[in-house]
Amino acid sequence: MRAAWAIAGKDLRLLVRDRMALFWALVFPILFALFFGSVMAGDDGPRGRIDVVVVAGAGAEAEPGASILTRLGANPALALAHRPRAEAEAAVAAGRAAAWIEVPAGYGVDPGAALALAVDPSRTAEGAVVRAALAQAVAPAATAPWREQAVVRAGRPRPRSTELVFPAALLWGLMGCAATFAVAMVAERAGGTDLRLRAAPIGPATVLAGKALAAAAASAADLVLLLVLGWAVLSVRIPALLPLLVAALAVTVAFVGISLLLSTLGRTVQGVAGAGWSTLLVLAMAGGAMVPVAFMPAWMQGVAAASPVSWAIRVLEGATWRQQPLAALAGPCLVLLAIGLGTFTLAAWRLAKERR
Repeated sequence: MRAAWAIAGKDLRLLVRDRMALFWALVFPILFALFFGSVMAGDDGPRGRIDVVVVAGAGAEAEPGASILTRLGANPALALAHRPRAEAEAAVAAGRAAAWIEVPAGYGVDPGAALALAVDPSRTAEGAVVRAALAQAVAPAATAPWREQAVVRAGRPRPRSTELVFPAALLWGLMGCAATFAVAMVAERAGGTDLRLRAAPIGPATVLAGKALAAAAASAADLVLLLVLGWAVLSVRIPALLPLLVAALAVTVAFVGISLLLSTLGRTVQGVAGAGWSTLLVLAMAGGAMVPVAFMPAWMQGVAAASPVSWAIRVLEGATWRQQPLAALAGPCLVLLAIGLGTFTLAAWRLAKERR
């Protein structure tokens, strides 16, 4: 074990001395995670408005058309522009507006006159907002016949949008660190450092253990800095330290193992860099770090359960804004620990096979 600690210390000293490597291992993942968190957490601050073109026919200023246009104009999610029908169609076709809405002549008087809506097919999410706004403008009393209840238990503050996306931001930081260390490990093998380690009386598992300790230390530093910056910059609240420490440990073990395995996927820096980031992006997409799992097709939702990112988001959410007890986090944490142990074992086997 002393040899593993020595290798870990050597890797960390080299990381600190190499400013560019330190930037990509620590600073860039933090900046990326903070950027991701600030972009995704838009509900607590001012947001961009959706451009919608309104076509008002003759007599649209009369009721009920006038009330509909007034409610649409008062909707904070929409930015309305009044244009003729031909200009409205051209604006949506060119992508300058998300949709156009027409209040035809005789609306409300002529039974054949109906509202018209056209949405840019590439902007389905904005189209859903426009449809909801139009439905509310047409029948405001019928669009909210319910009383919304809070999901969090009584006595707990409602989670901010920054807190809802912060677990995914933490994951992006860890994935950046994992990719950086995978590339650094293959660079050592390509540069000849691995040959000197082979001459030492230590096995591949000991070498990997040293690499794992160094990657775990860097990942822990990433998490600590992200949590501090999340608290200071994004107003993220930390409800309890113990569940968060347990969740962070399990997630770190899983992604350190993944980093070690990624480093064995090629023999060149270019090969591992491409394979590493491609693999991590697929895991992120499948696990819900880029698109919520609920928005995925049914077959993709089944695949999400196999992604370590999905399990990591689950435990980090449970330890932060969901405020789950340790007993509820035990199952997902064990899955992440098993992933870390399995990927470490597979990486050791591949490295031993490569040395033969």
